[in-house]
Amino acid sequence: MLDWPTHGLWVEDVALLLYYDYGKVCVEETATRSTVPSGLHVSPSIVSCQCCLSCVMPQSEYVTITCCDAVGRIVDVIFTGVLSAGQHEFTINTTSLANGVYFLMLDAPRVKQAAKFIVTR
Repeated sequence: MLDWPTHGLWVEDVALLLYYDYGKVCVEETATRSTVPSGLHVSPSIVSCQCCLSCVMPQSEYVTITCCDAVGRIVDVIFTGVLSAGQHEFTINTTSLANGVYFLMLDAPRVKQAAKFIVTR
């Protein structure tokens, strides 16, 4: 439990808790719901040249996986097509991306998920 002033903010079903800690503004993210049993996961979350995206599909569906920058512009389309039910992995090459925060977005009729990663060199 935080004992200093905090400010809550909601962005598309994600609670963002903003607080001031030792001279820095900090953001803590908490997802409020998930439509995918094991979700979408990026490893590692701080990268310099490549990362791995893993996702679990509850059933076979047509999906689009895109990479967006911090303001929502699509910088790359990772995959478009049908994914069968189960676990899937994609290797993402980040060498052409500038330093910054990016989001991998999985969009399907019954599943919409996002995973954040940071490019730093």
